[in-house]
Amino acid sequence: MPVEDVFVVNRCIVIGGRAEQGTVGGGDVIEISGDDGTVTATVARVEFLCWRGVGEPTGWPGDNVGLRLRKVSPGQIRVGWIAIAVQHP
Repeated sequence: MPVEDVFVVNRCIVIGGRAEQGTVGGGDVIEISGDDGTVTATVARVEFLCWRGVGEPTGWPGDNVGLRLRKVSPGQIRVGWIAIAVQHP
């Protein structure tokens, strides 16, 4: 997911963008990468402009989502970076 926006909500970092493939949910570990490096974070919560209202909030391809992150400080992530799921063998 390309990072289109980075902002702070209640002292938490939220990245916004449109999911391009796969799914993302609370508790997932992701990496956000750019020219300046890579940041690993845990998704605390997925937020939507329009949620389907069924089951746990999960981002699907094509959804515009905000990912509330844990273990990330302001300034570590920039617009234009890419968020990807961490693969587990």
